[in-house]
Amino acid sequence: MDTIPAYALPQSVIAQLENWLKSRFSDGKTAQPPLGNQYQGGPPRAPYPPLGNQYQGAPLAALPPKPIYKRKPIIYKALKKHPFTPSFITGMKKIDNAGKTGRSTSGSWFPHKSAEGGTDTIGYGHKLSKDEHEDGYVVVGDKNIPHGKLTDAHIETLLVDDMNKHKAIARNQFNKHGHGKDYDSMSRREQDLFGALAFNIGTLEDKDGNFGWPGLLKAVNDKDYEGIKRESLTSFTREDGTKGYLINRRDDLLKALGFNEKTYSR
Repeated sequence: MDTIPAYALPQSVIAQLENWLKSRFSDGKTAQPPLGNQYQGGPPRAPYPPLGNQYQGAPLAALPPKPIYKRKPIIYKALKKHPFTPSFITGMKKIDNAGKTGRSTSGSWFPHKSAEGGTDTIGYGHKLSKDEHEDGYVVVGDKNIPHGKLTDAHIETLLVDDMNKHKAIARNQFNKHGHGKDYDSMSRREQDLFGALAFNIGTLEDKDGNFGWPGLLKAVNDKDYEGIKRESLTSFTREDGTKGYLINRRDDLLKALGFNEKTYSR
């Protein structure tokens, strides 16, 4: 079996160290102990072993294991919490994973295939980042929780964190395009509507970088419920190229946020 070779300091180096110690600490009258003595006047002890002697003749298997450096976990800064209503959180759960795909019978959550492709999804619409996918964890608050160790409480916290992140995206993009109305001047349900759309789609901007929801904003400003229903409807493209409309998703979202003919009527 391979061994680690022993290496010792040259005698010339040891002599230089002894001379330096004598010149540094000697008062000129009392001889200093030679390098390696435990204390002046006492019985000398064995010299310090040469560098590497602690492993001389030891098999490689006996050496301390080399540390394994994994990717540094991503820790997001604490997010400003928003008091989402219980009905809104319940509605988002229904919208994004009513059947609780990925939840085991023991209550643990695992990733599942994303309908749109790419990395897997876990919980209620949380699409794994590249690091979360490769390293097998999910960032929940300020902790990294391994796949399969996520509880219902973790998944709900993850949903709230995701909503907060995308609400921040919605705020920045909304105010960036200058529509004469500040995002925070809207009611909470209106803010959450645009935040939920950013969460579901990833952005409020269109492919050209412009604000993608001018019709919805006008309907919100006009308190036009039918217009809000029409303009908040999202769609998807099927494999055959035809377009499908997410009517139930739209209706569930508006219901969860409390949009109706009474709260929004012209």
